[in-house]
Amino acid sequence: MPKTGSVERKAILDTVRSKLNVQNQFVVNHLKVNNQWAYFSGDALAVVDGERFETDSVKALLERRGEAGKQAWVVVEIWTLERTGDEMSRRKFVDGVKEKRKAEDIPDDLFPREM
Repeated sequence: MPKTGSVERKAILDTVRSKLNVQNQFVVNHLKVNNQWAYFSGDALAVVDGERFETDSVKALLERRGEAGKQAWVVVEIWTLERTGDEMSRRKFVDGVKEKRKAEDIPDDLFPREM
């Protein structure tokens, strides 16, 4: 798991923010990296009048792409409760991740137990 404040962690979370077109910080529940793959699960965080509110569950599978020295994280699969709001879209996300795991031989230890 990339440490809080690390360049890698920031790059991953910034990629997820960019994909969702949000500026929120995240409460990270799960973030693991294994070579070219990363899996993130967390909640978007909003601060209103100094109070913190977790507002939106987010899950994402990311892949590091590009040439050596010019690599960047890319969101391969993403799900968020607020933007999709239904079980079918969550099922589509889970199925997409499972297909990618099998096709790319992504290690099981990258994912939380429920995946």
